[in-house]
Amino acid sequence: MRTLAGAAKLAAMKWIVGILTFLVAATCVETTAGATVPPNMQGTWGRHGRCDLLAERLTITAHKARWGNGSFHRVEYDEQDGAIGWVEEGVVDNFVMGRNADILIHNTQGFHMPGEQGYARCGPKLKRVPWPPR
Repeated sequence: MRTLAGAAKLAAMKWIVGILTFLVAATCVETTAGATVPPNMQGTWGRHGRCDLLAERLTITAHKARWGNGSFHRVEYDEQDGAIGWVEEGVVDNFVMGRNADILIHNTQGFHMPGEQGYARCGPKLKRVPWPPR
């Protein structure tokens, strides 16, 4: 009788441990994931309006971005700062909207550091646009 009771206790303990493990795993969802990049920041941008040069283009989607025709890399939007940042560890540069909807500012060394670069929104034909946009 004792062996049957012991087996039941062991099964009950395994079940409790299993449930606790599941609950801990379910609550440990990655919380560092940022929000989707807003539609007004998505699209193709040209550094200093040079949309006609592939090497000067930046393409931003809801969750990825790339330079020129390079590989896409994950980005996230920080709602508090209003900035797009790379998900890659240790990369501090970011992108924020400029003084109007056709300007994107690239903070090449992060916020409040030297090295800002301006990007103009590219049109569908990827032609060079005046810089700075009016």
